[in-house]
Amino acid sequence: MGVLRQPEVRQRLDIEAFDVVGNTPEEFAKYLKAEYVKWAKVVKETGARVD
Repeated sequence: MGVLRQPEVRQRLDIEAFDVVGNTPEEFAKYLKAEYVKWAKVVKETGARVD
Protein backbone atom coordinates (compact mmCIF):
# COMPACT_ATOMS: atom_id res chain seq x y z
CA MET A 1 0.00 0.00 0.00
CA GLY A 2 3.05 2.24 -0.21
CA VAL A 3 1.88 4.25 -3.22
CA LEU A 4 -1.44 5.00 -1.55
CA ARG A 5 0.44 6.81 1.21
CA GLN A 6 2.07 9.26 -1.17
CA PRO A 7 0.55 12.73 -0.67
CA GLU A 8 0.26 13.38 -4.42
CA VAL A 9 -1.60 10.14 -4.98
CA ARG A 10 -3.92 10.69 -2.00
CA GLN A 11 -4.69 14.23 -3.16
CA ARG A 12 -5.56 13.05 -6.67
CA LEU A 13 -7.78 10.27 -5.36
CA ASP A 14 -9.52 12.75 -3.04
CA ILE A 15 -10.17 15.06 -6.01
CA GLU A 16 -11.70 12.16 -7.93
CA ALA A 17 -13.84 11.23 -4.86
CA PHE A 18 -12.21 7.84 -4.30
CA ASP A 19 -12.30 6.22 -0.87
CA VAL A 20 -8.93 4.61 -0.29
CA VAL A 21 -9.15 1.36 1.63
CA GLY A 22 -6.16 -0.81 2.32
CA ASN A 23 -7.03 -4.45 2.88
CA THR A 24 -5.91 -7.95 2.08
CA PRO A 25 -6.68 -9.78 -1.15
CA GLU A 26 -9.05 -12.02 0.82
CA GLU A 27 -10.93 -9.04 2.24
CA PHE A 28 -11.18 -7.52 -1.23
CA ALA A 29 -12.52 -10.79 -2.66
CA LYS A 30 -15.13 -10.90 0.10
CA TYR A 31 -16.14 -7.31 -0.69
CA LEU A 32 -16.43 -8.04 -4.42
CA LYS A 33 -18.58 -11.11 -3.76
CA ALA A 34 -20.92 -9.09 -1.51
CA GLU A 35 -21.20 -6.37 -4.16
CA TYR A 36 -21.98 -8.95 -6.83
CA VAL A 37 -24.75 -10.46 -4.70
CA LYS A 38 -26.16 -7.03 -3.84
CA TRP A 39 -26.24 -5.74 -7.41
CA ALA A 40 -27.48 -9.02 -8.87
CA LYS A 41 -30.49 -8.72 -6.57
CA VAL A 42 -31.10 -5.12 -7.66
CA VAL A 43 -30.91 -6.07 -11.33
CA LYS A 44 -33.22 -9.04 -10.85
CA GLU A 45 -35.81 -7.07 -8.86
CA THR A 46 -35.84 -4.04 -11.18
CA GLY A 47 -35.36 -5.80 -14.48
CA ALA A 48 -32.51 -3.42 -15.27
CA ARG A 49 -30.87 -4.05 -18.66
CA VAL A 50 -27.97 -2.79 -20.69
CA ASP A 51 -29.12 -1.48 -24.03
